[in-house]
Amino acid sequence: MDVMVSYRDHLREVEVALRGFGESQAFTLAAACSERQWPVYERAAVGMPWSKADVLRRTLDAVWEWLLRQRGRPRGFARGCEEAVLEEIKDDVQNAASEVAGAFYGLASIVEGNRTMDVLYAAKANLSFVEAFLADLLDIEPTEKNASAIDSHELMQAEIGRQREDLSALLRGVPMPSVVGEIRAKSAGVSLLGEYWW
Repeated sequence: MDVMVSYRDHLREVEVALRGFGESQAFTLAAACSERQWPVYERAAVGMPWSKADVLRRTLDAVWEWLLRQRGRPRGFARGCEEAVLEEIKDDVQNAASEVAGAFYGLASIVEGNRTMDVLYAAKANLSFVEAFLADLLDIEPTEKNASAIDSHELMQAEIGRQREDLSALLRGVPMPSVVGEIRAKSAGVSLLGEYWW
């Protein structure tokens, strides 16, 4: 049986790994995190007048293409992602979409500014999103007292496990485009929320 890894312990592991990563390794981890947020936005935004799905998807695809060495560093995408962050939140669906848009804005910004250590925020954004979702689902406050209930939930352990697998692949030392392609394929179509939804 796998040993449960806590949210906070995992983030410390990510931070240590990032210190030894080059930009391709770091931003591949960030892109994979955003890829797993994408299905949440895609579902939340279906038929909504505020949807900026095309802008967000173009941003993420541009980052992947850059990491695969198919284009230059993406520039000018952050503004479109920032505009996708909703100013007025009326329900949980809009809140989820806005959180994802904010994470995509973060990805576009750190790639453009070449801020590799800020990739920690991409990993944390996924875990914070799951934490907030689980607090609502389990009807508990996301406090230190309730951390074990949230950390041990299958959704949290699944995302921690995926991030750890990505870190392991990035540490293998094989040529980056092949690792990028492998991580992208494993992340595509995988939702942070699995089969759960509001």
